[in-house]
Amino acid sequence: MTETIAAPSKPRRKAPLILAGTLVLALLAGAGWLVLSMLRGATPAAAKGLPNSALAVVEVNLKPSAESQLAAKEFVEKFPILADRFKDVGTDYKAALYNFLTVDASETPDFAEVSAWLGDSMAVGAVPDPTEPAGPERVLPVMSVEITNKDKALAFVNEHMSGYDPIIMDNLMVLAPAELSLTADWLGDNSIADLSEYNSDLSKLGDDNLATAWISEKFVETTMDQQSAAAFPKVRTAMGLTIKDGTLSLRSIATTAEGVTVDGNVRDVAAGLPANTAVAGAISIPKEFADQLWSIAESAGENSMSSVGITSVEDLRTLLGTEITFTLDSSEPPTAALAVRSDNPVKQQLLLGNLLQQAGATPAASVIEEDRVITTFRTTTESFTSPSEKLGDNATYQKLTAGIDNPHSILWVDGNKLKDLVQNLTGDTGLAENLQSITGIGVVSQQLDANTSEGWLRISTS
Repeated sequence: MTETIAAPSKPRRKAPLILAGTLVLALLAGAGWLVLSMLRGATPAAAKGLPNSALAVVEVNLKPSAESQLAAKEFVEKFPILADRFKDVGTDYKAALYNFLTVDASETPDFAEVSAWLGDSMAVGAVPDPTEPAGPERVLPVMSVEITNKDKALAFVNEHMSGYDPIIMDNLMVLAPAELSLTADWLGDNSIADLSEYNSDLSKLGDDNLATAWISEKFVETTMDQQSAAAFPKVRTAMGLTIKDGTLSLRSIATTAEGVTVDGNVRDVAAGLPANTAVAGAISIPKEFADQLWSIAESAGENSMSSVGITSVEDLRTLLGTEITFTLDSSEPPTAALAVRSDNPVKQQLLLGNLLQQAGATPAASVIEEDRVITTFRTTTESFTSPSEKLGDNATYQKLTAGIDNPHSILWVDGNKLKDLVQNLTGDTGLAENLQSITGIGVVSQQLDANTSEGWLRISTS
């Protein structure tokens, strides 16, 4: 049975909605992945209440298994800023989430009012407003929540969330802006949970995720003007989050109809980088990347790169090269090194020199070794190319970059140096202290075929 129930008419409040607004912001604005570490598994129950026009969706289960609760709890407790937010909620993870999201709000309802109706799953979607032109303001939030008591859920909305007419679909309550004109009957026939691309993408992530997120290939073209959006590739992305043995892992699967060519395997070159550095990376540059960047520059209406001698896409392709490796240490001032493999190293060195000069950066040395241009800052070329200790011998690095057979990019952050690096770069002592439990961060990706890529972000703790 489905029905649309109108809440009593009240003036629309300008302040963020107590529950819907806070959840949408937290789950979709960037900090949400830390919140999601408290949750488990993406069930389709709540997603059935979201329209198939959604540009982005986050699905969570509010009733983790005992094993997942313990893993998430132990992980969160290693970060003081998070542990403080959860210290008064015991083992109630619904209360923990609510407390995390509302701890800074001046006025919030008691969680008892929420727990009286809140079910075990929730989905939040970003949906385009058909009455608005393309742009960030076109995206509107829609939330679908599994409920256990319809009357108490409606009473809560009537009291605390004016401006929304809740839609009841069996055991779901959907909160959507009036501009979308959604109804229960329409959602029943046009749910994101029935979209083949959505289901296919999420199925590739496996079943053991703590939470999942999905972004449509239409996100860019809907949130940007037509000229700017045309410069970006149309990519559909699914992400899944797990926590196990003190390590948080975020896996992503990206799909595009536009082919991408990545030839290089950077496993060996990354393993040969210096181990005694805070940040190290190796990237194989896709052949199409220079064309995409050039299109973006052209869409901006001016070529700001001409001042450093880049007057064509071929110049840009020469600057970027075919492979980039780099290191950055946590010393003050920091030491750094950059190597670019290029088909034309002499011109690459010239273009990079122009770019560095314009930026006011003076390297210690810039040398050409075969097809690579190596540029160093406050360190020597030899310490970069022939280190006494190599990154590939680091056990934590090996663990956090495993599982990818043919990586085209690898990024490594040494947890032992992370605190000093953040302190030196930001001056934020509190943030640096909150990161001291991290032993390493690894990011690795590979091209599975011309249209699909896979990536992993892993954060390990002591």
